Amino acid sequence: MIKIEKISKTYRNKASHVRALDKVSLHVERGDIFGVVGHSGSGKSTLIRCVNRLETIDEGRILVGGDDISKLSERDLMRKRQKIGMIFQHFNLLRNDTVYQNVALPLRYARKSRDEIEKKTTALLDIVGLSDKRDHHPSHLSGGQKQRVAIARALANEPEVLLCDEATSALDPETTHSVLQLLQDLRNRLGLTILVITHEMAVVKDICNRIAVLNAGQFVEQGTTLDIFTAPQESVTRRFVNSSFELEHLNRVLLGDYVKNALATGGLVAKLIFRGEEANNALISDVSKRFDVSASVIFGNIELIGTQPVGCLYVAFIGGIGHIEDAVQYIRQQRYVSFEQISGQVSPRGAPH
Repeated sequence: MIKIEKISKTYRNKASHVRALDKVSLHVERGDIFGVVGHSGSGKSTLIRCVNRLETIDEGRILVGGDDISKLSERDLMRKRQKIGMIFQHFNLLRNDTVYQNVALPLRYARKSRDEIEKKTTALLDIVGLSDKRDHHPSHLSGGQKQRVAIARALANEPEVLLCDEATSALDPETTHSVLQLLQDLRNRLGLTILVITHEMAVVKDICNRIAVLNAGQFVEQGTTLDIFTAPQESVTRRFVNSSFELEHLNRVLLGDYVKNALATGGLVAKLIFRGEEANNALISDVSKRFDVSASVIFGNIELIGTQPVGCLYVAFIGGIGHIEDAVQYIRQQRYVSFEQISGQVSPRGAPH
């Protein structure tokens, strides 16, 4: 549905130039809810604005539904944009228009009949749960309600693709969840393909089936949401995943006396990530009994990635070096868990899992 092929974008002025995107490629399949995650300044908003040619690219190609966006005439581009809806962080509603008028705006521009506008706008307000707000102005709405108006407006021309540029970052967590649930329902109901741009891993873990991590204008990692969360390969990705597992302050725990004592006796500290139904597996107690090591959980958390439970444990292993090596080798043989040594002098046998 969306193919981004080695595109670059540089912003230039008299004093300097900034390479916002550097030969990036991405493939979003029809029906995907695809998340692009990156810090501020990573290039993610530039990327999404290039998809509907609000920004022009310097090189490469962007295909949406088979059409090369960069080669369309102005007239053809206007037609194509009707099939590419977009919602923004700050809603972009007309404050002097009512909810009904804001949603109907694209239909008026498309020169639809009054009856068609009435029928379609009423149906859209019902879909987003705002039928009772049709005559209200944006100033009388909550943030979540404003975003629902923006979503309804983006759907007015029955798009095939919906672009979401930090669409929930101005909302509180509860409202964010309800808006994400609405987007997921719309994908299922209308067959949309959705591209989500965000800096929040909580957003992508709830609704996205695939993720790409953007850093300094380049994709550093791409994969299924479950794979990215359970086996991140790059340091920037691991930091995003840690933020989702609420591990930002874990260093305080890892510098504590218990961990220091464990390491002093020749032990090691490791991060274990369990995926799927095995997230609650009693692996730690099993390892302790099998290999005569003390395996103590020093921090743990479980998240839902879509509908799949994923558990993250930091474990201190204490015992004889040979016993710890055997225990770690056994853990790495389990297909439902990934193992990452965090600290310690032991060099466990076996290739990384």
